[in-house]
Amino acid sequence: MSTSDWNRIPAQLRHDLWLFAEELALAGGQKSLEFFAKDIGVEWKTDQSPVTIADRETELSMRQMIAERYPDHAIHGEEYGAAPHKEFTWVLDPIDGTKSFISGVPLYCTLAALLYQGTPVIGVIVNPPSGELVSGCMNSGTRDASGDPVRVSASPAPQLRLYTSDYEGLRAAEPDWLQPLKDTYGPGRTVARTWGDAYGYMLVATGRGEIMLDPELKLWDVAPLHPILHEAGGILCDIQGTPATLPRSATAMSRELHQQIFG
Repeated sequence: MSTSDWNRIPAQLRHDLWLFAEELALAGGQKSLEFFAKDIGVEWKTDQSPVTIADRETELSMRQMIAERYPDHAIHGEEYGAAPHKEFTWVLDPIDGTKSFISGVPLYCTLAALLYQGTPVIGVIVNPPSGELVSGCMNSGTRDASGDPVRVSASPAPQLRLYTSDYEGLRAAEPDWLQPLKDTYGPGRTVARTWGDAYGYMLVATGRGEIMLDPELKLWDVAPLHPILHEAGGILCDIQGTPATLPRSATAMSRELHQQIFG
């Protein structure tokens, strides 16, 4: 799908879909808070990732909202799988960062994305404990919960704020380009933190971080990222720096920093 294909959708419909995506993620986030920091059971999937009643109930509530508003749209969710994709397909991650969630750490997020003809065109990240939101719509911008536009950090940044979802995984697969960049800044001006999962991308999109790295992603993790970053002046790549809309590993940064590193 090209940008012009999305632009052919009536402007009012694009506006309505963007607003609904924000409502969807915010409502899902509110549902998750009913279970946050409480003693709930944890199950383990076959891939050894955790899942809770909060994940399932949050996704069900989001699915119900979509079914009521857009019954002809497809849904692809982490916990309840996917119907065959259609022209419009919603991708849901009810609790991105379940390990943080079950530990009572308030850095988990609720994600919603809309694919049009298989390409992500709207993405929303909500951090429910803080109420923080970042939301992007292709050709319309990226904004926060107040509706104000947000941008990635200016380049060159005075310090290198580096975030990752999986520190051990990143150490095992650290890209060749990263160490020279860290050497340029030096240890005194390099801040590395595991403020990971979608929260790290939120920080980059809003200018509070320079790079977010993810060694492995599923569709529900990555679907919201391209619209948010692109419209905020950033770029989404695989971990080796190749631009992509739905990469299986990810690097997020400003377009200026990407040009500085990769030419």
